[in-house]
Amino acid sequence: MSSSDLGRCLIHWGGWEVHHPERWKNILSEWLTAWGFTVDASDDLAVFSQPSRLSRYQLIVPVWTLGELTAAQERGLAEAVAAGVGLGGFHGMCWAFCGSSIYKRVTGGQLVALQGDENMTYHVEIRDPAHPITRGLPSFTMYRTERYYLHVDARAHVLATTAFEDGGVSPVAWTHHFGRGRVFYVSVGHRPSDFAVSEAFTLLGRGMRWAGRI
Repeated sequence: MSSSDLGRCLIHWGGWEVHHPERWKNILSEWLTAWGFTVDASDDLAVFSQPSRLSRYQLIVPVWTLGELTAAQERGLAEAVAAGVGLGGFHGMCWAFCGSSIYKRVTGGQLVALQGDENMTYHVEIRDPAHPITRGLPSFTMYRTERYYLHVDARAHVLATTAFEDGGVSPVAWTHHFGRGRVFYVSVGHRPSDFAVSEAFTLLGRGMRWAGRI
């Protein structure tokens, strides 16, 4: 990576239109720029089959739900992250490319089910208040949005959880390492208004910077 590539980020957007990927691409471009990244964007899955191209980035942000990867695409993305490119995302990132076991290993987790409807109110408990992403953040409440039930790799480091009415507990945010690459995920973000909750917005911004090493 050359000095001109430091802080460079790729937003990869597309997939299920119900999650409004283009709108999110535009919003995240502004946020990531404010967080110190230089942002490129692509809606072409073929970029994932080019690990040498991906290697110029410090962070890849998938804004993609559902869809399929070819063997070359999943292998190229995995190779890039294993070599040290960060991966950071939210909400639909762990409901993407569900048929790819390699992608699930890279992200460290996968959506299992939605709980309730898109107007759920739920509590998010910070589980590791000492991590750089969560340091000083109090637990918080999300209002009138979707809540995911997720499974996570046992090697992932869970930062925050939510408890369900039946006693089940699901991760909300975690970090993960895939090879030399850092991975961050937070499940909130069904709507842009979710990040009007200041703690959720801080969690997202710190997580992106942590994964991108800036």
